[in-house]
Parts: sequence; structure tokens; C-alpha cells
Amino acid sequence: MSVRHAEQTVIIDEGTDDAFALAQRVLDEIGTVSHVDLEGRFLQGTTRSGFQRVRVGITARPTSRGTALVVEASSHGTRSQARKGVSRVVGALGV
Repeated sequence: MSVRHAEQTVIIDEGTDDAFALAQRVLDEIGTVSHVDLEGRFLQGTTRSGFQRVRVGITARPTSRGTALVVEASSHGTRSQARKGVSRVVGALGV
């Protein structure tokens, strides 16, 4: 079975460090955090979509309007499971 991907970028009206900390708390609450790169402002972990585990990566990038959080997900299941993983993270961010 091939790997399916989904991605969404959201803008957070906070500084990059605060938005990165928020993303880390959210991923820890809805799943697990397996890797944190403070210099690159990148998180990696997993969450669930039904019975399927979904890998999630979040990158924080400064913008002129705040911080862009790029949420990427991949799943060995259907593409909709990867999209649901992204939606779960974005929803938990409150955006």
C-alpha cells in the first residue's frame, strides 16, 4: 500500500517561538511527539485517524503576519486519513 500525503498551512498571530510551543503542546495532547528540532523549528510525531496511525510533521516559519505553521501528514491508509490527521492538528490549534 502506498503512502498518502496531505498538507495545510495556517497563520498564527503569535511570534515564531510561541507558535512552535503551541504546536508542540497540541501534538503532544492529540498524539505523540517523537522528534523536536528547536533550531529548525520542526516537530515530528503521530496521531490517529480511526484505527490508522498518521505521521505528522509541523514546521514553524516567521511571516509578516505572524507565524506560518505548515502541517504535513502521511498515512499508509487512504488519503482521507492523512487529511483527517491534518484537520485534527489544525482543529486542536484552534485556527
